[in-house]
Amino acid sequence: MGELECGVNRLLKRGIRRIPRDRTVPTTREREVLKMLVKGRSTREIACDLNLSVYTVMSHKVSLMRKFCVHTREKLVQDAIERGIIEPPSTQ
Repeated sequence: MGELECGVNRLLKRGIRRIPRDRTVPTTREREVLKMLVKGRSTREIACDLNLSVYTVMSHKVSLMRKFCVHTREKLVQDAIERGIIEPPSTQ
């Protein structure tokens, strides 16, 4: 049995049902919010489009900023494009 399998078996024996997800990778919803930020949408517009509250969208933005270690919306968008997580907006 490999080392990984042993580790998983130990976790399961302790009652942990799943392996924790990587907290540095954006969730599916955070990616949706990020795509809209790249398009220049406001927090209010994103909330309306995704049928979320403004506070939920702000929470996703804060979470993304923590994951990317940035402090501004502009830097968040720039880093997401540079890392290849989001495609740059088309200039058509």
